[in-house]
Amino acid sequence: PDIRTMNKRVLIAATVAMLILSQSFIFAQKQCKIIAHRGFWNCEEAGYAQNSLASLRCAQEQGFWGSEFDVNMSQDGQLLVFHDNSVEGKRIEKHPAADFAYYRLKNGEAIPTIDQYLEQACKHPQTMLVYELKKHSCDSVETKAVEASIAALKKHGLFNPENVMFISFSKHICKEFAAKAPGFTVQYLEKNADPDE
Repeated sequence: PDIRTMNKRVLIAATVAMLILSQSFIFAQKQCKIIAHRGFWNCEEAGYAQNSLASLRCAQEQGFWGSEFDVNMSQDGQLLVFHDNSVEGKRIEKHPAADFAYYRLKNGEAIPTIDQYLEQACKHPQTMLVYELKKHSCDSVETKAVEASIAALKKHGLFNPENVMFISFSKHICKEFAAKAPGFTVQYLEKNADPDE
């Protein structure tokens, strides 16, 4: 091939190399972050127990970027880490926390209190806590649950946007966190949400 053809090929090869390098750089900047949903629970080490202390510990030890968990508030203002709003037909917010002391998760653990959960979280503070506060019966109860959540995080030295983000299916809860925890990521989970509200 003549010199022009060779120069053209070199130019094309250099352009392709630059595109590959730039795409690799963009990918490196936007890598996915993996969050363990209800902790890394689907394994023998966690005893297949969602929202358990063991599931959080496993997520931390496996190096997940974050670990999501669910929080409900009992009638006496205790925050319990449990996905459903009822335990065996008893609505959590209508009963004192002591009424659920008998219940055991799949791995034999009791339902964790927020303090127990945050004590484990403090052992690996680099693991982002994705704190889902569940819907409650009315705005006043939800406001109390938001305030109790913030107080618990402060108590354990975790009230920091580097350590925790908030999510909820309740618009009121999201608005409360946005107002009371400025600078934190707060995500409203309703799929048909109006972004202007």
